[in-house]
Amino acid sequence: MFFEYIKNFDDYSMFSLAHILYLVFCIVIAFVLAFVLGRIRTDKARRIASFIVAGVVLTLHAATQIWRVASFAAGRGDGIIDSVAYLVMPNELFPFQLCSMLCILIPIAVVWNKQWMYNALAPICIFAGFLFFFFPDGIINRYPPFSFRVLESMIVHTAILFYGIYLLASKKVVFNIKNMREVFAAIGTMYVVAIIMNIILVNVDSSVDFFYMMKGFGLGLHPAVNTIILAIVGAGLIFLIYGICQLCYRLSKKQVTKSENS
Repeated sequence: MFFEYIKNFDDYSMFSLAHILYLVFCIVIAFVLAFVLGRIRTDKARRIASFIVAGVVLTLHAATQIWRVASFAAGRGDGIIDSVAYLVMPNELFPFQLCSMLCILIPIAVVWNKQWMYNALAPICIFAGFLFFFFPDGIINRYPPFSFRVLESMIVHTAILFYGIYLLASKKVVFNIKNMREVFAAIGTMYVVAIIMNIILVNVDSSVDFFYMMKGFGLGLHPAVNTIILAIVGAGLIFLIYGICQLCYRLSKKQVTKSENS
């Protein structure tokens, strides 16, 4: 049952006990690890932590693709044709969901080691991590709590959330208004890519729904309207994260000043 693809599994629902326990546990782990490791601010320690995160998200993302071919496709039927048919299921195969993109962008940022990429990724990782844990649709309500698919998703999104918080806690990224241009340039580019791939691939697979633009909130709205609404909501949440980070930074700065004066 650990690796098995289970279609229409409905023993657990959103905000069930399993969901709430994962939500609390993973968010606490991400924050605690980020702030504990963030106190070690040597370049070597930062690089090691970053490479570990990059390795975790990339390895598990690749493992999920292998699992999908072996289990998900086979779950649709018993013949080789069903497994081959998986290759024309772009919604599952291509990494154009937000967190799938991050599983690729985080390793690129770690290897490339450019400050602007860290500036852009920090709030996006926090945003994506929180978004998943509060609404892991298609994961917690489709598979048993200790199955591969659930555990993989929880570990990957904990790593994504951790990385965003760690970049702030280690002072690798210090938010200011200039950073927001990089953040919105990055998330805007990701949105454009998702829009283009939705338009191209929806004719191949009607279930294509990158960034959840096609079905949106289940209100039957046109994909263009869904895209605008989701973009506004996403921008608002990222600005909220920015404001919280700014507040925390200013409070920590005041605390340092007080301790130095005393």
